[in-house]
Amino acid sequence: MTGVQTCALPICFPVTIREDREPEFQLMSKGIGKNYLTRSMVKWHKKDLTNRVYVTLKGGEKVSLPRYYKEKIYTQHERKIIGAVMQQRDIESWQNMDLSTKDKKWQDEINIAIEKVRKASKL
Repeated sequence: MTGVQTCALPICFPVTIREDREPEFQLMSKGIGKNYLTRSMVKWHKKDLTNRVYVTLKGGEKVSLPRYYKEKIYTQHERKIIGAVMQQRDIESWQNMDLSTKDKKWQDEINIAIEKVRKASKL
């Protein structure tokens, strides 16, 4: 360890340079999934902004397009359009649900929130 004296008015304090520290690391991979973003895939997604905001997994399951891809594929303006359309679809879907389904959905959301609070308080 080596020490350096620094001063900032009105006090001086030592700054320690630790050579025994482990180097920092990243928990994310650089560029993983970039091979998905071919020119043809970007075209395919942009061809129908509101209906092609998903990726298909190996088993054929469709899942929401990850934010990383959305930010690489769409402009900020296009993302705002997609967000507005999705929000409108959610509203329409909610309005078309019968009351018993709405009650169950609310109860499910409340139970999930309660469980999150319980888990957080145990930490």
